[in-house]
Amino acid sequence: MAILAAVVFGCYTNHAGFAACGAPVALDRREVSLSNASEVVRLPLSVFPEMERRRIAADYVLGHPEAGVDRLLAPQAVKDAVQASDRADRRSRLRAEKGLCTKDESDAFRRKSAEALSAWLDSEVSAGRILPAERKAIGGVR
Repeated sequence: MAILAAVVFGCYTNHAGFAACGAPVALDRREVSLSNASEVVRLPLSVFPEMERRRIAADYVLGHPEAGVDRLLAPQAVKDAVQASDRADRRSRLRAEKGLCTKDESDAFRRKSAEALSAWLDSEVSAGRILPAERKAIGGVR
């Protein structure tokens, strides 16, 4: 009996047109470590075009949500909007805990705020300002 396992890795095309395949397992400002079934290779991010670097960062955050939105290479306006939404969510939850509003009011505000952010992020994807992978990563982090 044979068992087949499918392993899916991202493939990222460098400036020369060659593909580097693997899951991003480490990422810093200058390098990415890609791991596949047989090896881990460290590559400078500078060998990839900007959109590939953004996709690598999004794939890294998807695999490591603890890294947070700050690790994405998405436009700063997107990061700021997500962080502002998180602060508003936290503030509303604390207001309810302190009795400054009801839990139902807080929940309604938080739901409405999350829906507004989601709609705005979807429009940013439609307009081509963020990549679908970045949108997916933001959803995974929140």
